[in-house]
Amino acid sequence: MGLTHSELDRIARISAAQAERHLREDAYQETWLRFTRWPPPNRVYAWREANSARSRLASQESRHQRIKGLDPALLEAGRGNGRHQAKTLERRLYDVLRAANGELVPYDVLLPDIFGGEDRWYRNELKVYVYRLRRKGLKIRCKKGVGYALTSPPTTR
Repeated sequence: MGLTHSELDRIARISAAQAERHLREDAYQETWLRFTRWPPPNRVYAWREANSARSRLASQESRHQRIKGLDPALLEAGRGNGRHQAKTLERRLYDVLRAANGELVPYDVLLPDIFGGEDRWYRNELKVYVYRLRRKGLKIRCKKGVGYALTSPPTTR
């Protein structure tokens, strides 16, 4: 016996109303997406899902704004596809690191905006692209568990 549609709708609306004004509709839709994927067995779990969806959306928006603050052009770069995807992702990684002016760029900024997710799989993929950039002569500093920083311009061969 699950919750009724009207109960779920009320929970989704109340939770979304706590989000910033421009994120309310997105928070409501994200909550419903979670409700349809994993129907909550009771009100407690429904509230957890709704609040989790709202906070995750706010976190993603915050990351987006941080990258936008580093360099607005990074948000306009396409992700590429097929054979060109590797070069595009490599370039996007370089652009993010360069825009940080030698400052450490944390994983929680790099992963979602370059690969579109925070999964451990993407951390491994990120290491591959850092390796490729290092082979091209870039000096990239790694702080294990935190992120990467570009420490010098590329050397010419």
